[in-house]
Amino acid sequence: MFLTYGDYIFFALGFAVFLFVSKPYLHAVQLDGYKAKSLFKARGIFRQYLYDALAAFAFIALWVIFFFIPSRAMIGLIFGILFFIYLGVIHILPDRQKKKKPLKYTKRAIRLMVFNALLLSSLELIVVGLLNGRFGGGYARYLIYYFSPFFFPLVFALSTVLIYPLERLIHACYNLSTRRKLRKRKDLIKIAVTGSYAKTSVKNYLCKILEKRYKVLCTPASYNTPMGVSLTVKKLTELDEVFICEMGARKTGDIEELMKIIEPQHAVLTGISNQHLETFKTVENIVAEKTKVLNVTGVKVAAGDCKLVPRIDGVCYVGEGENNEIRYGGVQLSENGSCFVLHLDDGDLVIKTSLLGKHNIANLALAAAAAYKLGAKREDIESAIAEIEAVPHRLSKIYSGGITIIDDSFNSNSVGARCALDVLSLFGGRKIVVTPGLVELGKDEEEENFNLGKDMAAKCDIAILIGFKRSKPIKEGLISGGFEPSNIYIYDTLFDAQKNFQSLFKAGDTVLILNDLPDNY
Repeated sequence: MFLTYGDYIFFALGFAVFLFVSKPYLHAVQLDGYKAKSLFKARGIFRQYLYDALAAFAFIALWVIFFFIPSRAMIGLIFGILFFIYLGVIHILPDRQKKKKPLKYTKRAIRLMVFNALLLSSLELIVVGLLNGRFGGGYARYLIYYFSPFFFPLVFALSTVLIYPLERLIHACYNLSTRRKLRKRKDLIKIAVTGSYAKTSVKNYLCKILEKRYKVLCTPASYNTPMGVSLTVKKLTELDEVFICEMGARKTGDIEELMKIIEPQHAVLTGISNQHLETFKTVENIVAEKTKVLNVTGVKVAAGDCKLVPRIDGVCYVGEGENNEIRYGGVQLSENGSCFVLHLDDGDLVIKTSLLGKHNIANLALAAAAAYKLGAKREDIESAIAEIEAVPHRLSKIYSGGITIIDDSFNSNSVGARCALDVLSLFGGRKIVVTPGLVELGKDEEEENFNLGKDMAAKCDIAILIGFKRSKPIKEGLISGGFEPSNIYIYDTLFDAQKNFQSLFKAGDTVLILNDLPDNY
């Protein structure tokens, strides 16, 4: 293998440029948990690949044209530098297509960027060295640079796979550190909250109630992975008395891993549905994984009206049905909030809330029951719930220009979708639903979206669907439910739909934003 000083300069130049080249691919895998296969199904990746490929074709054509020119070495050098400059510019410039969830330059993201740039530039250097030794002259080296864009996705996918063991080791170290820190706090009350839906809501409601008596630390937003938990536990102080941990699961083993890290004494199971069926494979796997949260020694609270939640000895079931230990009833719903009666061991508790929807009453009842079992006072439960405001993007209400917007964009499951449509029916005026449908439901996805369309047909006047391909079963469900086809509007992206909102909406309308998929969909 023969290399010149110029080859090392191009190696350095390529490494710097390839850091920026990786941005769209990095964003795609970041949105889907750093899975290599995400590159080949993410929306927008093909468009970026096409831009890179067109640049490659153009410079390959120039290479062929100048192959027969005597001064081709200098021309090759100039065009080689211009090629890298061009790649750098098109990837440094801001993306014209808006991102709902921008790329976050976390430590993991930066490691992957650097590793990919190093791997790609090293592969180029090796091939260039082999060609130099075989053909001499060095003009062939530029052809290698020009061909590299064709392999950007493959090399990035390879980088994602190769660096995975290192990431697992880093995560294991974080997990061990978190576990040790929590074990030192033998006085700390640790509560796990999980389920297929309503995890964040129930966690926040429980936190609000317990804050009346304790200093509480809980995982923020939807920080429900081992890394999210580790980042939260870093903030744990000696003053904190309660730690509430939201636990997410997309595959078998996720809850078990979090249980080993946290070792909670108490647990709340909010409900089980076919959410993430695509990765769990079967509903039985989902049930088995979610119920692992109930393997605790202290208070165990679960949604008693959920058909998929099994009956287990020692668990306090909460719901509207008579077979629940803690029941609620007397439900009154309106567009301004709700009221219900919570039946406790020491008497009934009348609770008023500004939260919308019957499913939020079920969530509040779960949180209240868990707090009650943990020793919360009745007056604390009542006053805390009265103060609770909607979690952002989970049936939060916004007024704008005479239009009522119900933002349920974080909802992504069939149970929550039906509840959101029930809330919409409480409002007056024209009812409009904006949705891209439901995802990650595996074999059930098309059927669930068809059923969503049928439910929408009975609850709304205008349907705005996002994504031409994905919204097809929703449209079929709408029409099957007797919905007027002329009131169905389909757009490629949410941003395209937003451009037409002014002409579609008018004062007095109520608009439900139901689920907002990440950019990779």
